Amino acid sequence: MDQLELLLRASGIGFVLMLVGLLLMASPLTVLLGVIPFLETLADIGAFMLALLIALPLTLIVIAAAWMTHRPLIGGALIVAGLGLAYLLRRLHRARQPQPPTHFLPTGTLR
Repeated sequence: MDQLELLLRASGIGFVLMLVGLLLMASPLTVLLGVIPFLETLADIGAFMLALLIALPLTLIVIAAAWMTHRPLIGGALIVAGLGLAYLLRRLHRARQPQPPTHFLPTGTLR
């Protein structure tokens, strides 16, 4: 393995490129919200967080798919880790959604 290949693998360039690509896909939304500066900043932060949360498990899954040809045990472990991270993030997202109220008025106010 030559030095350039080792440097590219160790630097996480694939993750960075995936993150940048996802940010570029979300940039039209931030441009549309650029009319109001506060919303543009909020959209930039939201787009970055969303891109980060998508890029991390997706990068692990892509690396695992590549490892499957050489070291199936390591590749399988990485696939499980990537899918587990995606499942955990989805479950956390569902837990943060507000639950509908069970009642609108305090009990005993209507007769």
